[in-house]
Amino acid sequence: MKKIKIDSKQILALAATFYQAYMSFYRFPGDSRGEFITYFKEREDEMNCLQAFIERCQQEKVPIRFEKYPPLRWEQRLQYRLFQKRSLTERELGTAAFFCRELLQVIADPSAEAIKKTKFFHNCSPFCRCVLFPHLTLRQIHNAHRIDFYYHTFFWTSFSLKEILSAKQKLVSIYIKNPNKQHQY
Repeated sequence: MKKIKIDSKQILALAATFYQAYMSFYRFPGDSRGEFITYFKEREDEMNCLQAFIERCQQEKVPIRFEKYPPLRWEQRLQYRLFQKRSLTERELGTAAFFCRELLQVIADPSAEAIKKTKFFHNCSPFCRCVLFPHLTLRQIHNAHRIDFYYHTFFWTSFSLKEILSAKQKLVSIYIKNPNKQHQY
């Protein structure tokens, strides 16, 4: 299977965008469709990231289709992390583009039923854990989970995609009791 080179910043942007969408879908109250659509229309970087993966898939002539990924054992994740740093297989790129296309469709016309029926809501988390996260460092994964999402609580300090991509260290919440203490991973 052909491997396609992808920059780790692009994989980080995609992982953060998928996390943002997943958490936004999870928190979507169902009665504020207009606010939800406006929230995502204001996120130009995230929308450009989704479009870029769809276009990359079309450039490489890779079919955009869903492939299910079983959970990986820690040995397999370590192997991916060590040997497959800067590339995705055609199958992985096609699945990423499938999720991107599905996300754009749901964001354009959201409803609680449409969100729950989408494959993204149920299958994106295993895809991120098994495919995207092994390409990232633990710091990058930590930062990807700090992205701003729709209807987040005020106890969670969130960051924009630009801040996440430019961060050289772990992004820390301002609500942590001892900000000098770093968590060990």
